[in-house]
Amino acid sequence: AILWKPGMIPATSSCMSPITNMDILPTLAELIGFKLPTDRKYDGVSVLKYINDTNQCNDRDNDPHEFTYYWRCAELYAIRYKQYKAHWITRNGFG
Repeated sequence: AILWKPGMIPATSSCMSPITNMDILPTLAELIGFKLPTDRKYDGVSVLKYINDTNQCNDRDNDPHEFTYYWRCAELYAIRYKQYKAHWITRNGFG
């Protein structure tokens, strides 16, 4: 992901913690001060604390997601845990 916010994110910083598309809604909601409804479960989490603190962002023991799953249609292709990623299905392309 590419993030830009002068004065908040250093220009040359990077983050080793996986952040997914599911994190966009909770992150934007927290950023603008919007309270998400609590009558449902969200798969994503706000990652503002990781964006604001590059030390926390690179501490793999505190990743925003304990596991990250990689699906294609109804098949589980891979799973990530900390710096490890296990692939069950591999191929040259997704054509």
